[in-house]
Amino acid sequence: MAETGRLEAEDRGEANLADLCAGLASDVRVRLVTALSSSREGMVVGELLAEIGIPASTLSHHLDRLRENGWVSVHRHGTFLRYQVRAEAVAQLSEFLSGLRRRSKGRALRPKGSKKPAGSWRPDQNQDLQIEFD
Repeated sequence: MAETGRLEAEDRGEANLADLCAGLASDVRVRLVTALSSSREGMVVGELLAEIGIPASTLSHHLDRLRENGWVSVHRHGTFLRYQVRAEAVAQLSEFLSGLRRRSKGRALRPKGSKKPAGSWRPDQNQDLQIEFD
């Protein structure tokens, strides 16, 4: 029975990680998380509008998605809502990516067909990553 509980916990962890990744599946949300992470006390909508430069309705939609996917928390501050990046979300994604690096054990992640390491690859290059064994 304990094994079943552990597997269910792993499934929840994987589902949480998938939600976090889905939360970043938009360049606007990546920009929002970046902006919010630079502010210790979080930001209100007016500050985010000035920082990101998108319509209020678009901002509202993306903030809702980030909240639903576990990236941000929202707290009332007087008459304003203050948005903050959840440290737990950053830690979970960081832990996952660190684990991938550890498990690769010297294998290099490279863009498909490239001899350059993955550090020189950028997502806008529209190339698939593959693991190449040295």
